[in-house]
Amino acid sequence: VHGIGMQWHIRVSKNVKFADQHYQNAQRLIDNSFEFMVTELDVAIPINDGNPRDPNDVEKQGLLYRSILKYVLHFSPKCRALITWGFTDRYSWVPAFYNGTEGAALPIDWNYQPKLAYWQMQEELARVLPNGNYRLSPESQPNKCLGVYDNNITSSVIQLYDDGCNTPNKKWTITWLDHGTYRLSPVSTSVHALSTYNTTASIGAVKINNWLFDINQEWVFSSYGKNLFRIRPRSAWWRALSVYGTTNVGIIDFISGDNKRWTVTSI
Repeated sequence: VHGIGMQWHIRVSKNVKFADQHYQNAQRLIDNSFEFMVTELDVAIPINDGNPRDPNDVEKQGLLYRSILKYVLHFSPKCRALITWGFTDRYSWVPAFYNGTEGAALPIDWNYQPKLAYWQMQEELARVLPNGNYRLSPESQPNKCLGVYDNNITSSVIQLYDDGCNTPNKKWTITWLDHGTYRLSPVSTSVHALSTYNTTASIGAVKINNWLFDINQEWVFSSYGKNLFRIRPRSAWWRALSVYGTTNVGIIDFISGDNKRWTVTSI
């Protein structure tokens, strides 16, 4: 035996906090050379006719799912997986087991719509930066920064600059969009956003456009630690914001390289 699977069929009244007995038990397993997985997770809510008796329990459930995800990530890679016991309330075992008094235990509801549990876990996984103003420099050219050629004109050219990077058109407001992605706007022009087009061309293009709540204006950040990130367009998630040539910036298929990783510095 080299690993243990933990069933987590729990109620919404449960608490999981850093350094509590759950953390201590997991650490004891690791100290004895065992890996482990959370293999059967669901969080039951008291229900009436299939609906939560207390609407506040839906929020509590979301926070509990997130706290368990934090627990799993804390012990990774010794904790190898988090697996929910099903994914939609439509096909959950919980209501039948509790004779219809508890249920709604999974991150997706009866109609296949994400619940707060889903969004809480997504934010825990994807939100790697707080909202704020940042400077973006490619790892391959740390003395340069990403900037906009013109402060005000839509479709302005995006490129690297090496002149100190202290002006507003070389700083970026990065804003979380609540569904796993970020918006990037030059500090100099908050009504615009970094946008992509022709993303599947050999080198996809980037430019500044009016903020239109468009998928081509949403970005995913993947952390490498120490403020270093891969920045991916949501519309072509397998690619990355990259430097080519000396100052040019575009969207290129991701192959590990320091021209495709960005140092993101809070300013």
